[in-house]
Amino acid sequence: MPPLRHSVVREGIIAGVLGAIVMAVWYFVVDVLAGRPLHTPQMIGQLILHGAGGVAATPSPSAVVVATVVHGAVFALVGIGLTALVHLASREIAWRMGVLIGLVIALGFSAGLMFAITPATGEQFSSWVIIGGSL
Repeated sequence: MPPLRHSVVREGIIAGVLGAIVMAVWYFVVDVLAGRPLHTPQMIGQLILHGAGGVAATPSPSAVVVATVVHGAVFALVGIGLTALVHLASREIAWRMGVLIGLVIALGFSAGLMFAITPATGEQFSSWVIIGGSL
């Protein structure tokens, strides 16, 4: 039986897109339950387009599209990176602890980003929503 060939890019994009879909569904469900469909991608899109000073409560379809595209691209890139690290760690035992430490550092970075985004949106982007989605 020939050895199984892995494509880090293909596997990473699949993992990233699956992660992006799970997060998007989580945000959509939370927004629908709050009576504000697409509120979260709208807030993220306005932060991307206008920065912290340009966040408004008015709906903006372009902000939702920008947030969706950036969300998918970032998750795909992160998926490729994590897949490459998992493949490396599965071949080289020395990398296993480094990957674990890197993931802990990334979790700390994500927590810091969450606490930076929440005040920038005028507390309209709840921290518990991010924590729930991350779980």
